[in-house]
Amino acid sequence: REHFVFFFCIQILAANMFKSVSLVLCLLGIAAAQLPDYSCTGATNCASATGYDRGDVMGCLYFCHLDANDDDKLTRGEYDSAYQNCAGTADNCEEATFEAIIMSVLPICASEADGMFREMSAKDGDSSTFVIGDVDVMWNECLEAQNEPGGEFVVTTGFRSVWLDSWDRIEDPTCTEPYP
Repeated sequence: REHFVFFFCIQILAANMFKSVSLVLCLLGIAAAQLPDYSCTGATNCASATGYDRGDVMGCLYFCHLDANDDDKLTRGEYDSAYQNCAGTADNCEEATFEAIIMSVLPICASEADGMFREMSAKDGDSSTFVIGDVDVMWNECLEAQNEPGGEFVVTTGFRSVWLDSWDRIEDPTCTEPYP
């Protein structure tokens, strides 16, 4: 009988603990969902002062780098132009060129630039080269993330979802590059 009461008390405590943990997770989820969308207008559009963590700051900066006309959406032409800036007349974007360009755009460490190249170049299943096929896959991932397969524009929500998923694999926790 004592064992039954003890077991029953443990179940009640576990249930209450689960409820508490669930409540905390829900509140954290709500807080994260309240972060503003990326915005490419204004002086502090991508600053950590907006509540963004480092991954979101980098994502916002990269999105705005791609968004040539600052309208907070990417056309396929804007998306492709970044790749063309890297590839030039070649049929692929060389790793050294990519890393030099991306480090001029984002305040990231060399290890993160390398990780970003590896992440992006593997989209088509072959991580040895960064080709237009990788860009096609990334474009479609963003459209699917915003529930618009075949859509005309990538908006901040689609880009952000794909970026943050990649950033988890790219970020070097030892990187001390300052960021806005």
